[in-house]
Amino acid sequence: SPRDLETMLQLIYLRTTGARKDDEAWQAYVKRTEGSLQNQQASPNWWFNRRYTEVLTLDHPRRRPLTLERLPEIDVDQALAFYRDRFADLSDFQFTIVGNFDPEAIRPQVEKWIGGLPGGGRKESWRDIGIDYPRETARFEVRRGIEPKSQVQITFHGEAPWSELADHLLESTADVLRIRLREVLREDMGGVYGVAVDGGISREPRERYNVNVSFGCDPARVGELVAAVFREIESVKADGPAEANVAKVREIELRERETALERNSFWAGQLEYHERYGMDLRNILEYGRLVGSATRRADTWTLGDSYRACSARRALRPRIDPGGLSRRGSSCIVAPGLVPILSS
Repeated sequence: SPRDLETMLQLIYLRTTGARKDDEAWQAYVKRTEGSLQNQQASPNWWFNRRYTEVLTLDHPRRRPLTLERLPEIDVDQALAFYRDRFADLSDFQFTIVGNFDPEAIRPQVEKWIGGLPGGGRKESWRDIGIDYPRETARFEVRRGIEPKSQVQITFHGEAPWSELADHLLESTADVLRIRLREVLREDMGGVYGVAVDGGISREPRERYNVNVSFGCDPARVGELVAAVFREIESVKADGPAEANVAKVREIELRERETALERNSFWAGQLEYHERYGMDLRNILEYGRLVGSATRRADTWTLGDSYRACSARRALRPRIDPGGLSRRGSSCIVAPGLVPILSS
């Protein structure tokens, strides 16, 4: 609330300048983290997701999860030194404040707490640390769990030039595909409770797209349901999506934007994003133009050798191994392919 603004600014100042070592707090953190990791590592999904990430990012060090085995490797003194260095100079930081306040009324508080943060003229920028996806077919299998169920995940990825329009069209395509797959996999085939589909194009560190499809199902039906997913993708590529589904997506997007416009968090995120990339702030209020750009015709987004498709299948096959533990069979396949997008 507006009356808590100065408290928020004080906390920002303290979090930035007041970092200190507390051995008792550190040991408590380690203890809590150990318990949390033990619970996570008891889940078959955790083991699959870990291996999935290793395969998709070529086991990049910056994408390795924290584990019980790696927890003792944390050096609290080194971490504190790194933290202090990162916040020793805030010259190129930008703060975005959104809310119900008078800018002139809060200026003294901002100048005191934000203006008082350390700065020495340091200018920095991000760099590409080399996280890449597999370029050739890769397969893996993880066996964990005792419950008779499967979780299927299919990921398409590749290089693609970013634009506001292209990113929106791919997101809309994912929404249309989710509606269609729910109709086919749940209502027609009775094989799933729900289907999750998402997609978009990232700008940094490289312009690259991702489309993900995931659902849970009976292990015996994994093959036919995955085949149905690819049939529907081929159908969209050949004939385009149903106009009724495109209309549904447009309606949902406009309704969600109307709701978002009432939230401070939305405005803070949009203002920060547009400022970061030097975009026209008026675009925030012209979202209807993007929504209206999606048409029923679907173009095949062909990216040649830069395109790969990853299909990750998790199928449960209960069995008892020599150690007395039941396992889940999980596999991942990476192969070439094409993805459709709605056209403008």
